[in-house]
Amino acid sequence: MKKNTVLILSLVMLPMLYGCNDAFIQNNDILDSEEDIIIIPKFEDEIASRVGAVVFPASTDFYVSAYQGTMSKGKNVYCYLEDGTWKKSKAITWPTGTKTISFWGLSQPFTDADGISECTLTSKTQTFKYTLDPANVKDLKYASLLNTTKAESYGGKIILDFVHGLAYPYFTCAQGISDAVISIKEVIFHNLQTAATFVYDKTTNSYGKWTLTKDTYGTFTQVQEKAITLNPSKTVDLTDAWTLMPQKPTKWATTATKPVPITTADEKHQCYVELKCKIIKDGGIYAWGHASGENEFESLYVPFSTSFSTIAYKKGIKLTLTATGVYNADGTVFTPRAELMNAPWVTEDIIVEPWEELPEEDLEFGAKQALR
Repeated sequence: MKKNTVLILSLVMLPMLYGCNDAFIQNNDILDSEEDIIIIPKFEDEIASRVGAVVFPASTDFYVSAYQGTMSKGKNVYCYLEDGTWKKSKAITWPTGTKTISFWGLSQPFTDADGISECTLTSKTQTFKYTLDPANVKDLKYASLLNTTKAESYGGKIILDFVHGLAYPYFTCAQGISDAVISIKEVIFHNLQTAATFVYDKTTNSYGKWTLTKDTYGTFTQVQEKAITLNPSKTVDLTDAWTLMPQKPTKWATTATKPVPITTADEKHQCYVELKCKIIKDGGIYAWGHASGENEFESLYVPFSTSFSTIAYKKGIKLTLTATGVYNADGTVFTPRAELMNAPWVTEDIIVEPWEELPEEDLEFGAKQALR
């Protein structure tokens, strides 16, 4: 009686040992009747910067969810590179026969983390919301492989083609103000939308569409280690590639005849680029900015409306600084300071006249005036 009880308990506990912990099942720790799918990612070329020679870090991990028809084969399975081999936190196995399986990959978890939220992942709907944090921007890559079979694989292995999911414009700049040296230290992108919902395409691999979320705006900043000096005879690279939500910004609606201050632009979410710069005219006269100090570089503003609405946009957007296309914070057209007010040889506002001896009567007159 006692032996029978031990045997029954052993049979009951056996499946529990295999089923209670998904992490227990690794690539080679699966049942004899199942065959694990080896997932190898192929990452799209990294986005190189234009100025600082910096690239996004190479990808060494990702997340995968898979469905066989309406049956989940694995959700948010962590895939990582270890000793040159791609491994998974849980096995995903091939269907038998000619049954198909679909995969969806993401560089961030399919959970509320790293900007991801409102994730829905079923056999019919694959969608998530992504929010960029301007203070800590993270790139996003995605992939999908739809309705594939083992016979279509590479000996039981599949390749997931990961592509960049955001927009990556960079700024170039041309100098349209003559007889001046213009140096730019900081570029600030105002009133850009920061959140959107992504839906994987149901028929095309590694493809999808964004729908922007209303009333989610932010400001993105790039500060150069060394100020970039413009060249009056050619266009120069001004910024690294930005990492932004694909969109078509609404332009700041200021004009020379109807000025609109940037405070109004911020209220209406109208886009503009702020350039912290200094302009030195011939003769060493500071028409904008100062030789040094806290206000060495001062802000000028450029209305912006160029669209970068396509996924993985990687083009340069040219800004041209002209006498009529740059504005002050109040929306009026920029005009350089009066030259003598900021000439480098004027160090004090008080001008000291040479001492002169005055006649005695003039001194008495002065004293009497002072007593009144």
